[in-house]
Amino acid sequence: MPTFQTDFLTRFTLSPLSWIFGSILLYIIGTHLAWLLKKISPTSTWLVVHLQRSLGGVTGSMLLRLVYFAGLPYLALILGIVAPRYLGLAVADWGPSLLSGLKLGLIAFVAIAGCLSYYALSTRKFARLEQQGLSAEMASLRVPLGWSLLLVEVVSREAHWAFYRAGIAQLLDDVYAGSFIGLSLVLLELYANPRYRHGLSQAGQAESILLGVTYAVLSTLIYLVTGNLWACIVVHLGITVGTAALLRRLYGEWGDGQLRGWRPWRFTARAAADTRRRG
Repeated sequence: MPTFQTDFLTRFTLSPLSWIFGSILLYIIGTHLAWLLKKISPTSTWLVVHLQRSLGGVTGSMLLRLVYFAGLPYLALILGIVAPRYLGLAVADWGPSLLSGLKLGLIAFVAIAGCLSYYALSTRKFARLEQQGLSAEMASLRVPLGWSLLLVEVVSREAHWAFYRAGIAQLLDDVYAGSFIGLSLVLLELYANPRYRHGLSQAGQAESILLGVTYAVLSTLIYLVTGNLWACIVVHLGITVGTAALLRRLYGEWGDGQLRGWRPWRFTARAAADTRRRG
């Protein structure tokens, strides 16, 4: 009996499925505690913002995200829970895979840029940048080490997503099924976050959440095409930086609430005024 219990415990602790569900459970507990703290103490929101604007707060946030999102996959890798090839770390020839990822990323960026531009030109009026969830990437550039925040965010997300799809793919011995089931787990995990569920009904926050979902779907597609995690990171980082630059162009230097760039309604309003004067 003790032998059976020991064998069962060993299999359970070394199973990728146990690690994945443990990660999801930890995420749910952490996000619900943070949401509860925000509800109980309104001043906690101000404290979080104040800490994030300071160098120490930024560093602490970066370390916390790295420990959870990238630390768990790395620990699972060195313990042999998931194989490097399922994570996308065993690519022999980087050139073709990276080129394929860049092509797919370029198409995705054009689509994202078109959607963001149409959204900006349609809504016309915006809150300040600090209140716009859609502009979170650009807002991070206002703090020290802002560009490193983008890099940490991209690496953390990609490592987290790769961990889920790799664990399921290894368990099923099917990369395609593992990728899409892993993506489904990521989406369910996001929906379990009360802050995201609340944000889906808030203007300015829903767009940011949908953009994050777009990144997750794109990462899955790039992985299926290339099998290279580093290609996913490079493309994701490029699109994130490009999106921040686009938002900077649309919203102004630091998001003062004024829409920049092409504003066709100005010409439409001017033409209508000229018509009324002539009439």
